[in-house]
Amino acid sequence: MIYENKEPINAPNQRCFRRDHLSEFLKEQQHASDLLSESINRVICTTDEQRIAQTKRWQEVNHQLTQLHAMIGKDRLVEREVLDKMLEQTHRQEQLFEQIENKGTVQEDLLMRMKQQEALMEKMLRKIANFRSILFERTSFLTDKMEDNYHLTTTLIYNLWSGSDPLPTFHMSRENEKKSISKNGGS
Repeated sequence: MIYENKEPINAPNQRCFRRDHLSEFLKEQQHASDLLSESINRVICTTDEQRIAQTKRWQEVNHQLTQLHAMIGKDRLVEREVLDKMLEQTHRQEQLFEQIENKGTVQEDLLMRMKQQEALMEKMLRKIANFRSILFERTSFLTDKMEDNYHLTTTLIYNLWSGSDPLPTFHMSRENEKKSISKNGGS
């Protein structure tokens, strides 16, 4: 039978304790090295993800710019056609003026046609002005997107180089397309 003590033992069971500071220091250094290696791997993964996301964004922007250039080319063709039509209309108006001077009885009919032509010209000019404003808005929108992407990229690189708090997280809202950076869950 084995002796079993049911009362707690109050005396220490070890007489001496030897502490090895060097091995403890080496363990701490190994732990710090492991943490640093893990952080570097996370930074590399995040950088790769950002590079892929930025590449996709730039491809989208390039695609939109290509479409915009195509629209500008079409606009120039339309503008040339409109100018040709305007010159043709001016020529027709001159002919109508000559006919009015030569034919007094047809004068009222010709004046009505001229008013219609002027109305068409004003309508075309309004359409051209509207198209130019749309073109300006799209160009401004693309420029703003490119500036936002540049700002996000520089902020990320600055945080990586400065060694500040852990990597920021990015939240994107589809409703208003504004981006906010929060660190460790704070705003």
